[in-house]
Amino acid sequence: MTRRYLTAASRERLVVSRVVSFLGLGVLAILGIMWSQDPQATIFQVAPFGLVGLALVAGSQVLARKQRQCLRVDLSTRQATFVAKGTDRWSASLDELGPVVCVPFERRRYRNGVAYDLTEYQAALSGQKHLALQGSSDYPPSRRFALRLAREWGVGFRGLDGRVRDARSLDAPLKPGQDRIAPLEPESGVIIEAKDGVTILRSTALPRGSAFPDLYILGGAALGLVGLRERHADQVFLDPAFQPLETALLAALALAVLGAASVFLLQVRAFLLPAALAVDESRVRYRGRSLRVGDVREVVSTNEILILTDRDYLAIPADFCRPGATPAVVRTIHRLIADRAAGAPMAL
Repeated sequence: MTRRYLTAASRERLVVSRVVSFLGLGVLAILGIMWSQDPQATIFQVAPFGLVGLALVAGSQVLARKQRQCLRVDLSTRQATFVAKGTDRWSASLDELGPVVCVPFERRRYRNGVAYDLTEYQAALSGQKHLALQGSSDYPPSRRFALRLAREWGVGFRGLDGRVRDARSLDAPLKPGQDRIAPLEPESGVIIEAKDGVTILRSTALPRGSAFPDLYILGGAALGLVGLRERHADQVFLDPAFQPLETALLAALALAVLGAASVFLLQVRAFLLPAALAVDESRVRYRGRSLRVGDVREVVSTNEILILTDRDYLAIPADFCRPGATPAVVRTIHRLIADRAAGAPMAL
């Protein structure tokens, strides 16, 4: 069985080419509708606009094929071949290329003439680190993609925590460390409490306003509700078949209002909950969200503290603790979850 995997650069060009192609098809569709409505239009009048649409469609196809790069993987022979511009450049076994790694990458961006660095997370191959197969501004989606490749290819995986999981240990829970870690200092901004079999890491440093509900979402819901009242949505919904188009638009607006209100209420609930991470024998919880202890695979620090499973994650703000104490807090969370997953008491 042979599969092809586009590189991250080719994926970006493919997305841009599809946007340009849809734009060109839109120009041609609008031109066709206008021409059909105006019988006096001649070919010379519509030709310039038609050429623009055709140029966009043709240009998108050229952009998609230009410098197209992919990795062709034969799972039966476990051989991978890098293909660029239709030519095989090099070939290697999957065991030589593995493990699949997820690494941070600094990319220079420009906005209004000002340069700034943006951190991306790339799924790459440890045997060919320059070959990125996917890039994302967030670590969790890039990690999921890298982990999927590791499972499909039967190779190991290494995340941001630096631990290498071989192909047989991808689904293993966190393992406790061998060394006893130092307790958190009071200056870390985190205190540890234990009560009724639940261990709690409570923040004394997190500003209360960091999780303040987004008032823009509430304002959008209010404006949508005003629009529904202005259009007398209650009367329209009583006879939806009378004006089906207006009924559909108002129904879509009502769903948007309901969604915005739900998001705002969830934000209010998270704001009212204390900034505390609780871990018991079965689950780890933070502000209303929870994960099974046995499903946690990694605890890392990016621009926030992430507790990750293979499909989901908990995000804890970076200012949960004092600056400089993040590595110690991450080690503490990792050890706490790993000990609970192994059924052992917390060794702190």
